[in-house]
Amino acid sequence: MIKRGKKTPEPKDAIYGMIERNDDEFFAVCMSVKDGASATTATGYTVHEAKVRLENKIKNVLKRKSVSLVLMPMSMLETHHCRA
Repeated sequence: MIKRGKKTPEPKDAIYGMIERNDDEFFAVCMSVKDGASATTATGYTVHEAKVRLENKIKNVLKRKSVSLVLMPMSMLETHHCRA
């Protein structure tokens, strides 16, 4: 029996964007969601908060009830301090 990975596949109609940490806030952006709109952005104090705010903005632009959003980090989102 073959073990399958636990990663669920993203929907084919997903909207891809980027998320980056800026000082103490997270900045999420999606490029060209709709013709005529250049970029949609949102900020939040947590990754989840920034993603939810961006999803809500995209829902309003596209006039949809649900949106599948996949955010890729541009850099490390959390600072890790390993003990030696």
